[in-house]
Parts: sequence; structure tokens; C-alpha cells
Amino acid sequence: MNFGFDDGQQALREAALTLLAAECDSSVVRRALEDPDAWRPLWKKIVELGWTSLGVPEECGGLGLGVVDLVGLAEVTGRWALPVPFLTTVGFAAPVLMAASPRSPALAAIATGAVVAVATGDVRWHGSTLSGTALQVADASRAEMIVAVGEGADGVCVVTVVSAQSSNVRIVPVSSVDQNRPLAEVHFDEVPCVDVVECQPQPGFDVARVVLAAELVGVAQRLLDMSVEHVSTRVQFDRPIGAFQAVKHRLVDTHVAIERARTLVYDAAMVHDEADTPVARRRHLASLAKAAASEAALLASRSAVQVHAAIAITWEHDVHLFSRRARHGAAALGDATTMYRRAARAYVEGDS
Repeated sequence: MNFGFDDGQQALREAALTLLAAECDSSVVRRALEDPDAWRPLWKKIVELGWTSLGVPEECGGLGLGVVDLVGLAEVTGRWALPVPFLTTVGFAAPVLMAASPRSPALAAIATGAVVAVATGDVRWHGSTLSGTALQVADASRAEMIVAVGEGADGVCVVTVVSAQSSNVRIVPVSSVDQNRPLAEVHFDEVPCVDVVECQPQPGFDVARVVLAAELVGVAQRLLDMSVEHVSTRVQFDRPIGAFQAVKHRLVDTHVAIERARTLVYDAAMVHDEADTPVARRRHLASLAKAAASEAALLASRSAVQVHAAIAITWEHDVHLFSRRARHGAAALGDATTMYRRAARAYVEGDS
């Protein structure tokens, strides 16, 4: 595959690197772990820079850019363990809304900085109300709106948007391995709904998987960079530990896994931006990208812990900030095993 970011995409990535290097070092990430509102100033800057409008159609006030643009930015944010609801709003909610209702007012709200979460699970639409429970909803406790994906009376998938502040919506925080991506149970109790859309939102979730995979590649790369720096300076037996063959092999294996995942992510992103690509092929490549990125992130996490030894599991060291993000992302929207099976089914379907 011959892939390269164009000048505009590369400029976006470089601007993101500059901003996050100045505004999102580990002290900012740690502050967000302790203060539930510490993420808001950085979110405001991100909104002002137009990041939240990237994938939103122009007719909804966005920039109307493609999946490749989102992937390029998500990979950068992964390197900094960005503690704001960018992925869940721009990477998850916006693509699902685009698949369901490309002119939804919620897309315009996302472009201007509204935080939106996606809730799936045992959620059912009865006439004009929504009821049920969605488990493990990322950033629901921060959200202003929730995109609820459920089932209609006739078994057809439905998508609607509800206010997170509705008296009929109850959000119960639950434990999350990454406290900067908090999880919650969302309970819907006969929530009045308008603009309920019957659709197949899976194409939106496939885009979300590609964007999440890009973030995981960035997380894995940061963990590998930290490991390489450590083994280059940590000395045992009068030699840097990076000179030992066992350490070299481990880090090379991690590098290969990351490059494989990055290639699959970029390939999936380009295919999603091609309008004539069959749905089955998009699903196949999105699943492969998510599976490979999940594996790479978990391998990078294990390698970082092993080469850093005991300091890697201390609160004071930064490895755990990225290991938490890796484990959270690897499980979200389907783990590697689930994604490989899904990729196989999509491949057979595409060839049938």
C-alpha cells in the first residue's frame, strides 16, 4: 500500500503535536485523574481549533473531512493519552450519527463543542419513548447528549438522541481501568423521543473502530518510545540493558506489531473514504485494523512493564497512564478475538 498524508493532513498532525506537547503533558493527564473538571480548559482549546468539526458535514457547520483526517489526528492524541472526550464524541458519536441521520442537529452541536456519548445495549423503543439499560458507556458522565442505539417494536435497529440531563435518564458511574475515560451505566426510563431513525448504524461503528484503532497505535508507539528511552539509559553489568539480545527482541516484536497495525489502520481509513467500497469490505478492514491495534497496544504495554521492571507499576511513573488507555481501548468496540471473527465473516460475505 502506498500511503502518505497530504499537506493539509500533515499540517493538522503537526499542529496537534505542538498543542499537546505544550498543553497535555503527564501532569495535565494526572490532574484530570483527580479533578473531574480539569479536562474542560483543554477541551475548550480543542473546540476553538476546530477538531470537533472535522468529520461533521459542511451543511451541519463542520469541515466535512474524511476518515483519513480523523485517523491522523487520533494517532497523535493517542501518544498523549488525551484526557478529554474527543474520541467518544468525534470518533464514536459523530460517525454513528452520520450513518443514521446525516443532517441530525446533534452533529451541529458536536461541531460547536457539545460532548456526546454513544449508548448501546438492552435499549428498546416503544412508540414514542425509550427504555432500557446500556452498560459500559464511555464518557456518559461528561456528556450533554447521548446517542441511544436500540431496538424498535418490530426488531429493527433504531437510533435517537436524548439529553443526558433528562429526568428520565439516570447515569450511574462504574469502575473504569482508565479513569480519564470514565464508564457508566445509563438507564432510560420511558424517555420521550423525537427524530427516531430506523437504520443500520454498523457502518458508523466501523468508522469508530478505525478511529479507535488509530488512537491505540498512538498509545502503543508512546509506550514503545518510553521503553526504548529507558533501555538506552538503564545500565546493568556496565552496559545499557538495551544491548541485551532478549530486550532487543522484545522491543523489535513490539515495533513490528505497531507497524502492522498502523498499515491496516491507514488502509481501512482510505477504503472508508472511497464512496464505492462495498460495505462488507469496509467492515472486514475495520475489524482487522481494530484487532491488530488492540494486539499491538497490549503487547506494547506488557513490554513496557517488563523492561521498566518495578518502577512501571508505581503511581509516580507515566507507564501506567498509557497502559490504562491501551487496556481500555483494546476492549472497547470488540476485543481482538471478536474482531478477527467479525473480519472473517465479512470476508466470506464479501466474496459470496
